[in-house]
Amino acid sequence: MTGCFTTALVVDGQVQHWTQHVRRLQLTVRHLGLHWQAEGLTEQVAAIIAPTTGLQRLRITLMSSPGGQVDTHTAIMPYIPPADTPLRLLLASQRLDPGAAHVGYKVTTRAFYDQAYAEAQAAGYDDALILNTRGHVVETAIANIFIEKHGQLCTPPLADGCLNGIMRDVILQERPVITRSLTLDAINNADAVYVTNGLQGVRVACLVT
Repeated sequence: MTGCFTTALVVDGQVQHWTQHVRRLQLTVRHLGLHWQAEGLTEQVAAIIAPTTGLQRLRITLMSSPGGQVDTHTAIMPYIPPADTPLRLLLASQRLDPGAAHVGYKVTTRAFYDQAYAEAQAAGYDDALILNTRGHVVETAIANIFIEKHGQLCTPPLADGCLNGIMRDVILQERPVITRSLTLDAINNADAVYVTNGLQGVRVACLVT
């Protein structure tokens, strides 16, 4: 079955960046050629987060059913933030084809990214840095990537194969950011490297070679 998902941070009963999460679901469903309306999703999510307090992790999954309908699944669990230390990135052994099916969309078939993440974890790293077949930096297995050089933020363009992540979208709206293809040299020579996603926010990272 084909599907897509989003994972959001909930703080004291409030879903962070809710509008962006819903918009990404709508765009991904349209990309997949499925028919789904967001009406009722807010109420469905409100019902499961109402009894919660503190930090929670909300996952919304949309899956196609044999009858052509889209089933909505929601799940919530306590979220414990990771330690506030720089993430150690391992260069992934496989490269991403930016023209492959569903690249740039958060779909449920994520074998490439899961393999890269598992490879990094097995080697004692926190995440994997992914390059595309052109040699450009794309993202990590679970986050977008930014570099800072002389006070200027840069991030790869969507054309290089990265997901338009929730925090990436927020930062692009709130900060002056240059979108351009990045090489490994740009990562290694950056003043700072950041990885971002809708659950963990913004974290400092470094490529370990």
